[in-house]
Amino acid sequence: MATIGYVAFLVGPPGLGFLGEHWGLRSAMLVVLAFVASVAFLAPAVDTRRRSATAAAVHADDTA
Repeated sequence: MATIGYVAFLVGPPGLGFLGEHWGLRSAMLVVLAFVASVAFLAPAVDTRRRSATAAAVHADDTA
């Protein structure tokens, strides 16, 4: 996870500059908005707290 954040920290600003230079700042910010929206949409899929609690409940039912 730290590697993804570090790569985004290094690649993000030049990438936004490139997009802003070629298509305008508003279009570059729409790309950022699309990434943020996709993360917000996909975040529940990687929620380990809910999944581990469900797995523990299923395991408890199996041993009983």
